[in-house]
Amino acid sequence: MNKQSIKQLCKRFKPILFLALSFCFSAASYAQFPMLPPAPYELYPPTAPDFIVGSYTVDWQDTTGSICWLSERVNNGSWVTVANSYSPVKTMTFSRSVGNYDYQVACIDDYGGVLGPITTVGVVSSMPTLDSLDVQLGYQFQVRTGDINSDGKADVYLQRTSGGNSNNGVIDKTILTQNTDGDFEVLENPTSGQLSAAGGWPVASSVEAVVNDFNVDGRVDVLMKNLDSAIGNVDDQIVYSTGQFFKGAAQAATSLDFEFQKFFRDTYNWILDPNYFAQAITSNMPAYSVSLDLGVYYCTYWFGFPSCFNVFHDVFNATVTLAMLGLSGYETIAEAEQGLADALGFASYDTFKCVIYCAWIEFYSFYGSTIFMFYDTWTPTTESPGFDDITFSARARDVADISEDIASGATTEVEGADSISEIIEALARVKIGGICLGGFVTDPELQDPEDCRGFELFASIGATAPVTEEVPDRQVNTVYITGHRVLWVGPFHLATEYSESSTQKTTLSAGPAGGKLVNGINRKTDFTGNVTLGITTSSVGLSPSLYFQFMLAKHGNYGNGLNYDLFPQPGTSGYNSNSYVHGLVNAASGVSTVDFNQYVGGNKPVPNSKFD
Repeated sequence: MNKQSIKQLCKRFKPILFLALSFCFSAASYAQFPMLPPAPYELYPPTAPDFIVGSYTVDWQDTTGSICWLSERVNNGSWVTVANSYSPVKTMTFSRSVGNYDYQVACIDDYGGVLGPITTVGVVSSMPTLDSLDVQLGYQFQVRTGDINSDGKADVYLQRTSGGNSNNGVIDKTILTQNTDGDFEVLENPTSGQLSAAGGWPVASSVEAVVNDFNVDGRVDVLMKNLDSAIGNVDDQIVYSTGQFFKGAAQAATSLDFEFQKFFRDTYNWILDPNYFAQAITSNMPAYSVSLDLGVYYCTYWFGFPSCFNVFHDVFNATVTLAMLGLSGYETIAEAEQGLADALGFASYDTFKCVIYCAWIEFYSFYGSTIFMFYDTWTPTTESPGFDDITFSARARDVADISEDIASGATTEVEGADSISEIIEALARVKIGGICLGGFVTDPELQDPEDCRGFELFASIGATAPVTEEVPDRQVNTVYITGHRVLWVGPFHLATEYSESSTQKTTLSAGPAGGKLVNGINRKTDFTGNVTLGITTSSVGLSPSLYFQFMLAKHGNYGNGLNYDLFPQPGTSGYNSNSYVHGLVNAASGVSTVDFNQYVGGNKPVPNSKFD
């Protein structure tokens, strides 16, 4: 090759060489010297209202020091960058037309783009109205059954047939699919075709839709009672409303299985009787002494002659209860014992031997093997003292223990309420409460968030327990004395209650307002979750209906002029709600199964003259 050709070749390769060197230099520089600041370690969803009429504000995390911005998507369209939303901006106000608007924080750094979770805002022309709870109790629901997913298991379609705005956060239309274990799950985002098909299923007329606010969020939920009359081998279900406007599907469905019923039954009974769990302590709870003999041997086989050496030997002893074996779901001890025998392959409850393994397991290696020899013996014994967690609920016992710690000061009210919330919510599968934050309650005694939280937890027990099999529900045409606690462990607040039908009830009570004892009909705190303390009847032979009408008249005569005192004392001018209920019963010539003297202020009834 001549010199001219070499010059031409080098000339042609110069650009290529330059680009190659530039690329290598840039890559090395990129690796050593980042060009962009890092994105935040974690991105969070922006904060904005779920639904709004008119303008609204979107807030998001501080992204100072990063390159981030707010992205918007209108009615599931394309994402666009919101103008003037780059870091360090973290809040913006929008005025949009009716529609759905999605927002997310987006960032960029040397590793590419980073997208945060999405928050959706629905701009609507008007917000739906929410009826008061006494009106919601009159809503009507219908249950239909069919198979929405063709899996051979019956599913449920629950529809509100009358009452309220369909977008008010109470269940309107929802499909529940049955799992293999007989529980039900809410079908997420059903299509219009699925809803239409389910709406054509046959009506399960034998299933009763019982309405109440079981999780105390201000919206009624639905108990599907006698569901097994339409679908075999399933438990009754509580179907919870979402509590969110424009969301008419259910939030969750919870089975009223034995553990669920046992918990609410026992917690309810403990509320009425602080010594309730004394009967659950027994010295005869079945348990097992387990002895496991484990030997480990190493054997060699040189020239066909085995030679074994014991390298480990020990005996392990332990006591195993039925609960540890996962057999606490039986309703009686005898059933649990038989269940254990069946599980281990024996005909009856007896001494079990060789349950794990009565032989050896051998692992071979070159010119030898390792042998593990097992021998185990199970001997029935008793756990003393023990808690009968077969007949009684250990979770309910835990609630009682936590409550004692709150009362004694061993734990704070907030910490105790959080612990109790976790227990109840694990069983209910939904969050408990919402009326305090939602502004549903205006009672002065519940303005403290801690007090109101305790009331929400109490009310969830009072509302749910009567739907279990062993807690009697209040009946129509009977005048009851009911009550709730403002604090979870505080004194009782009493009320009277009367129902002419299963969907209409009236409560009478009183509470503080401006330093006075002021009476009221259907006070919100009396309407959800009061427990039954007893009944009251006319001492002059009036029927329950006429007796309650007479009581209403006396209630109307009260002038709200007495001073309020949370803890009334003899010789002072103050009275409380329990004073009022006791005085109202006396003024209406009534008698009661309730000993009013057991309740704070009940021993100081409002004088009869105040009801004339």
